[in-house]
Amino acid sequence: MTPAPTRPQPETRPSETTTRPAATTSAPVPSPTTSTPQPEGSGAATTTWYTSPTAVAAAQRMAQAQTVGDPACSLSSTGRPDPGLVPAVDRIGIGNAGIYWCLIW
Repeated sequence: MTPAPTRPQPETRPSETTTRPAATTSAPVPSPTTSTPQPEGSGAATTTWYTSPTAVAAAQRMAQAQTVGDPACSLSSTGRPDPGLVPAVDRIGIGNAGIYWCLIW
């Protein structure tokens, strides 16, 4: 006896929520003086994150103006910035005021 034929199933696609990260999620910023290790054999130097008085002052200016962006910052954000967006450099100065962050490299 032959088995009954089965109906082809429609092609399934992942939902939008499984393929795109939520806008509010981001990687945590390493604490001051934390080093970010690089993969072995990459030849890249370790990045040291430190609290920068210049970055703190810039973050305070942004918070006071309630505007993202300051000429002193290499990267400005509201909420914690994603460390994956910064280049591989020796040192990165960070500063924040409320939800405003400033990174300088």
